[in-house]
Amino acid sequence: MAPFVRIGFFPPGSGTNERSRLFCALLLSAAALLPQSGPVESETAVIQAERGWNDAYLRSDFAKLKAIRAGDYMDVTDDGTFDTRTTNLRSIKSGEEKFTALSVSNVMTRIYGDVAINTGALHMELLFRGVPSGGDFLFTDIWQKRKGS
Repeated sequence: MAPFVRIGFFPPGSGTNERSRLFCALLLSAAALLPQSGPVESETAVIQAERGWNDAYLRSDFAKLKAIRAGDYMDVTDDGTFDTRTTNLRSIKSGEEKFTALSVSNVMTRIYGDVAINTGALHMELLFRGVPSGGDFLFTDIWQKRKGS
């Protein structure tokens, strides 16, 4: 089974922004048009990808985070703005953003062909530009099984 790449992240609060909801709908529609590599075989593989993602954040593993994110990765920040793969990775590589605790719970996976959507609860603690931040949130992650991933 080919690994998954993360194509989107929608943090708490982004669902309340009309622009974010529209973007999510467009992203899911676009995912259906991308080259297919076959259906997801199990929820377990998606949950393992999610855990690998979180582990890479905790270790500040830039190479793994870069590999996990699709080239067209997009995330929606809590204020409804968009962040690309490049800008998101930059804050990790520079050390501007350093996670000290990160865990997910109550993860529910929904599979639609080669696209999987994880929702759940997220606890994070981090330093952003040296200032402590974090908290408990809800999340929606979109994963896609792609050829060559």
